[in-house]
Amino acid sequence: PSALRQAVINALALSDAQATSEIAADSRRRLGRSDEDAMDLVFLLFEQLLGAPDIPDSIKVLISRLQLPYVKMAIMEPAFFDQPQHPARSLLNHIGEASLGWNDDGERGGDGLYARIANIVERVITEFHTDPGLFQALDNELAAYLDGQQRQAHAAERRMLRGISEERQQHAARRHVMQIIDQRLPAHEVIPVAVASIIYDGWVEVMLDAQSREGERGPGWQHALRVLDQLVWSIRPKHDPPERRELLRQIPQLLRDLRTALSEVLPDQQLLEPCLKELQGVYIAALRGPAPETVSQTVSETGPRETSARDASRAAGAPTSALDPDALPIGTWIDIMRTDDNRLRVKLAWRSDDGHDLLFVDRLGRK
Repeated sequence: PSALRQAVINALALSDAQATSEIAADSRRRLGRSDEDAMDLVFLLFEQLLGAPDIPDSIKVLISRLQLPYVKMAIMEPAFFDQPQHPARSLLNHIGEASLGWNDDGERGGDGLYARIANIVERVITEFHTDPGLFQALDNELAAYLDGQQRQAHAAERRMLRGISEERQQHAARRHVMQIIDQRLPAHEVIPVAVASIIYDGWVEVMLDAQSREGERGPGWQHALRVLDQLVWSIRPKHDPPERRELLRQIPQLLRDLRTALSEVLPDQQLLEPCLKELQGVYIAALRGPAPETVSQTVSETGPRETSARDASRAAGAPTSALDPDALPIGTWIDIMRTDDNRLRVKLAWRSDDGHDLLFVDRLGRK
């Protein structure tokens, strides 16, 4: 403030020196007490604004250049501080509010927010003399630009939330199918790796497809359950000749059912062949009677489960934030410090009912 104050005094002194001799000395502009008060209030306003942690430093540099023009405005119009909707104050508020969600990605040209603010600052410095209408025109331009961006951001958020809702429904359906599968698997028996892969990597998709097309009363769903039950029965050791003969009778049809259904839901058939080939080895062991001994991996009775990002980060020993995400209201802006020491400014747009999943977006509504 002291440097700015001296700059104002110097500017006024220069104007006096350039004045013609016809102008009386007492008509030359001097700083009165009210002018000093106006300067103090402008400097205090900018001190608070430039000290706000929510505004990026790059934007603060631009805003700081407006101090002298705003001092001039405050001296010219004593009612500047009495009018909350004054165009100059409205322009400053819009710049500050728009800056909250701005991320400094290094791109400052084109039609971006930084370029807009830089252009506004330059025009105020070079074009403002005595007409406050310049602030109104610039404020209207910025407000229209921000309104357009906000509409696009809201539309992007709505699309994102619709996608999340559909994704959540798909996850719920998948969990339901996994529970049904877990209930039909033997509780404490070892499941060969090939069979576990067929069930959890492929047959889950078969059941989800049947459920979405026909529901759980449809023939496709009932067929999927029968094939699953046959598969589970077929891998158990067979101790008497009738069971072995029944297994030999069912194997060809079971393999055909598996291959046909899995080929419709798995895009890469090369993933299917090794499992079916290994399944034949499991059948040979089942026909011999004893339990399979060449299993290198087991699946628990609950089966594979979906792992959330939070669980994964804890398992990997990732650092956790001291910020309680459950306490953040929807619409809160936060800064995330990235590994390259750059900050990413995002807004909390959505929280799942159980509080487990959060969605953050940038100022353009991007996830």
